[in-house]
Amino acid sequence: MDGKIKRSMSSNFECGYCGKTFTKEKTLAVHVCEKKRRHQSRNEKHVQSALLAYQKFYEHAQRTAKPKTFDEFVSSPY
Repeated sequence: MDGKIKRSMSSNFECGYCGKTFTKEKTLAVHVCEKKRRHQSRNEKHVQSALLAYQKFYEHAQRTAKPKTFDEFVSSPY
């Protein structure tokens, strides 16, 4: 599962993407928040195209030399 599962002391399971906690691991496994869904689809062609467009937009709009990362893209409301 990508190492994003956190288990707290009180036997709760926490989503590593949104921070929501669950009492059963099975519930966490079927949980799909927006950030988790975006991470799962990161290798799809349309997602890669969207990332490239996002990077180009920020490159031209903000005049930054450092390109945006995929994690910044996932966290962005755009």
